[in-house]
Amino acid sequence: MESAKTFQDTEFYGLKQVKTDAAQGLGTMIRAINTDSQELELRSKRFGDKEIEIVAAFNIPHLLKLDLSGNSFGKEGALTLAKNTTWKNLKSLDISGCTIEDEGAANLATNTTWTLLSSLEVACIRIGAKGAAGLAANTTWANLQILDLRGNHIGNGGAGYLATNNSWTRLHTLNLSTNKIGSEGMALLALNKSWTNLQSLNLTDNLIGEEGAAGLAKNRSWANLQTLRLTGCKIGDAGAKSIAMNPTWTNLQFIYLLHNNIGDEGAAGLAANKNWTKLFALQLYDNRIGAAGVEKLAANMVWTNLNKLDLASNRLDSEAVEKLAANTSWVNLRNLVLDGNDIKDEGAEKLVQNKSWKKLQKIGLRDTNIWDKGKRALFEFQKKFVDLEFEFWSY
Repeated sequence: MESAKTFQDTEFYGLKQVKTDAAQGLGTMIRAINTDSQELELRSKRFGDKEIEIVAAFNIPHLLKLDLSGNSFGKEGALTLAKNTTWKNLKSLDISGCTIEDEGAANLATNTTWTLLSSLEVACIRIGAKGAAGLAANTTWANLQILDLRGNHIGNGGAGYLATNNSWTRLHTLNLSTNKIGSEGMALLALNKSWTNLQSLNLTDNLIGEEGAAGLAKNRSWANLQTLRLTGCKIGDAGAKSIAMNPTWTNLQFIYLLHNNIGDEGAAGLAANKNWTKLFALQLYDNRIGAAGVEKLAANMVWTNLNKLDLASNRLDSEAVEKLAANTSWVNLRNLVLDGNDIKDEGAEKLVQNKSWKKLQKIGLRDTNIWDKGKRALFEFQKKFVDLEFEFWSY
C-alpha cells in the first residue's frame, strides 16, 4: 500500500494538480503544492478566512505569483496574508472578487514583506475611500507597476487618497474604471506628481463629466502617458476640448472616448490638438459627431501615425464622408470604422475619392445603407489595395 504523501513530497504532484476547492478538503490541496513553485493559482476555490490561514502558512520561498481571485475570504483573511513573511519574492498578487472591503484593504496594506510586489489586482473587492486610503499609505510596495482597482466604489475621496501616494514611482498601469469618481476626484488625482512613469490610465464608466475632464487635463506630471480610457464618462464637447489642450501628454497613442456625448464642437476641439504626434488609435464610437466635426478632424495634420479611427454610431451622412475623404495626412491609416452611420451609396462614392489612405486594410460599413451602387464603387476602389476588406453585415 502506497504511503501518504507529505508536504515535503509535493514535487511528485506538480502545481497543475491543484484543482480542489474548500469543500473537497485542504489536505488534497496541500499535498499538491510544489514547494519550489513560482506560481500558485487558487482562484475560485471558495476559500474563506480559515482556508487562507493555511494558504498563508505555505512555505514557498520562490513564489512569484499568487492568484486567489474569486474566493470568499474577508478582512481577516487579508490580514493573514499580509502577515506572511516567507513570500519575499512575491511579484504578483490577485485577490479580485474577494470581499475584503475597507478594513481588509487596510489590513492587506500593513504588509512589510513583499518589497518586490509589482502587480496588485484588487478589482471588485467592495472597497471605498477608506480602503483606498489604506492601500495608498503602504510604503513597502515601492516596486508596484500595475494596480487594478476596477469595480470598487472609492469615489472622490478614494481618488484623493491615491493621489497622495508618493512611493509608487514605478507605477505604469492604473485601472480605476467603475469607481464612482466624479469631478472633484479627477481634480485631486491630476495633482499627483509621483507617477511620472504612468503609461496607461483607465477611468472608464466614472462620473467625470465636463468639469472632471477639465480637472484631469490640468495634470502636468504624466509625461509618459500612452493610453487614456475615458469611455462612458460623459465628458461632452467641453471635456473633449480640455483633454486635447493638455500640453503634457505628448506620448499619447491610444485614446478611448466612446459613449461621451461628443458632438461637432468636441470633435473640433480634438482636431485642434497639436501634441499627439504619436497617436495610433482614436476611438469615438457612439457620440454625435456630424459633418462639421468630421471636417475638422480630417483637417488635422499632426496625427500622421494614426492607424485606427472609429467613428461608428455617430451622425455621419454622405456629406460627412465627403469631408472625411478629403483628409491628406493619415497616410498610415489601416482601420476605419464607420458602422451605424447613414452613409448611403452617395457616401460610399465620396469615400473612394480619398487618395492618401494607401495602407487601408479594413473599413467597417455595417448598417450604413450602402447598396449595389455604393458597393460597386467600393469594390472598384478595393482593386487598388493588396488586402483591403469591407465589413458590411451585422451579426
